[in-house]
Amino acid sequence: MDTDVISLLLAAYLLGAVPFVYLLGRLSGVDLRDEGSQNVGGTNLWRTVGPLTGVMGAALDIGKGLALVLVARALGFGEGVAGLAAIAAVVGQCWPIFLRFRGGRGISVVAGAVVALSPMTFIWAVLPAIAGLAVYAITMSLQKQDAMTVMGRSGKNSRTVPLCMMFSMVALPLVGLVLGESFTVVSTFTALSLILLLRRLTAGLRQDSGSAIPLFTRLRNRILYDRAQV
Repeated sequence: MDTDVISLLLAAYLLGAVPFVYLLGRLSGVDLRDEGSQNVGGTNLWRTVGPLTGVMGAALDIGKGLALVLVARALGFGEGVAGLAAIAAVVGQCWPIFLRFRGGRGISVVAGAVVALSPMTFIWAVLPAIAGLAVYAITMSLQKQDAMTVMGRSGKNSRTVPLCMMFSMVALPLVGLVLGESFTVVSTFTALSLILLLRRLTAGLRQDSGSAIPLFTRLRNRILYDRAQV
């Protein structure tokens, strides 16, 4: 691996590690690590600060993945290096050095990278997540009573959005394979999916310590619903 590639991957990690969502929260007087779901992500920012700020944070994170892949291709690198840059950015988002390796879930950065690598895969794989986010956005704008009717429980504890996200994670490489994407692109999507699932499993290790919930149940709930208890 030559110096140019190593430099690109380091830059990709550092850009991914820039905590835009966290900084937007701090500008609003909120430390997302101590509020709501305690996740440094766009959904928690939306819930604790407001819709406009949440959308802004998600857009900035999407831009990370999108920009890095496009820049890598513009610099003359192939799909493999562009995919590695996307992976490095997602690792930076999930485990950012600037926040002592306590970052978000990486979903938005993956979305941006997938759009750049294969727009059709994004459309078909991310539809469940888009649907879940649409339901979330609509119900959050309604009264609490109505939100509970649609979501089955309060929006804060909704299982709909993380479950939709999980299906999209699993579907990503499969959809790429069905659409005839190259081995390199499908491998990149597989790696991204595994990173997202790993992030879910490791996100609440501190909170789960000493939990009375059986290990298998905690792992299942974290994979499906992004939290140990539902």
